[in-house]
Amino acid sequence: MGLLRFLFFLVIFYFISRLVRSLFVKKQEGPLNQNEPYQKKEGDVTITYDPRHHKQGNKVSGEYVDYEEVKEDD
Repeated sequence: MGLLRFLFFLVIFYFISRLVRSLFVKKQEGPLNQNEPYQKKEGDVTITYDPRHHKQGNKVSGEYVDYEEVKEDD
């Protein structure tokens, strides 16, 4: 009998907490389906970073430039 009473109050508490949460939590804005394009407002800035397209240079920095030393006459 004690277990049924505990489960009853647990279910009641669960539904009350969901009700309170739905009253105070702001609804999710944006598309629910990720396949739908997101409608951007004018002036919004979005920065996307794709690490697959980020060029990782080799360990040698720059390229080798051959030069000649020029002596100046004083």
